[in-house]
Amino acid sequence: WSGIDRSLPRTYVRLLLDNAVTPDAQDHMIANLRTTGDVVEVVDLAAGHCPMISNPAGVAAVLNACV
Repeated sequence: WSGIDRSLPRTYVRLLLDNAVTPDAQDHMIANLRTTGDVVEVVDLAAGHCPMISNPAGVAAVLNACV
């Protein structure tokens, strides 16, 4: 993460129906991100591992909320 502007907002989209990276595994990744002291917003999305296929409207809503 060297050179990354730490003030940039971070959003993690937790995929609730992901069987490849389970929600428990995602929670572990989120916890690791937060150990740096960064604020990480978490958005839950009812989607599988490829959310742009299983829930494109949900992905669009998350992206629109970030800008």
